Amino acid sequence: DVQGVVNYVKQTLDALGIRNGPSHTEVMRTDEGEVVLLEVNPRFQGCRPHARDAAALGRSAFEAVADSFLRPAIFMAEAEKPYTSEKAVCQLFLACPCEQAGALNKEMLSLIACLPTFVTFNREL
Repeated sequence: DVQGVVNYVKQTLDALGIRNGPSHTEVMRTDEGEVVLLEVNPRFQGCRPHARDAAALGRSAFEAVADSFLRPAIFMAEAEKPYTSEKAVCQLFLACPCEQAGALNKEMLSLIACLPTFVTFNREL
């Protein structure tokens, strides 16, 4: 029940006094079906690529926060809509400790970038 989890997170944020701005909340559902809080912080999720969010949700979390300050009516209208995803996305971390035969190289990365499902590379990690 997604709405039950959403309600739990909203109640948690309210109890902590987090009323505005981003929040990163992690919960899990136990085998008994109970929702349990793992983490909550008044910040964006770490390592959050704008392009990934925009591809899946139509806009990034950063855009949503900007709307909350600059276009509050639009922000509230969006916030009241049911959560939907325009497409499924996956964030993939690639690590290459050295330049060696078989390691990812510019040509291989170019092939990945040509895939129709590709959104972006982020080298900031």
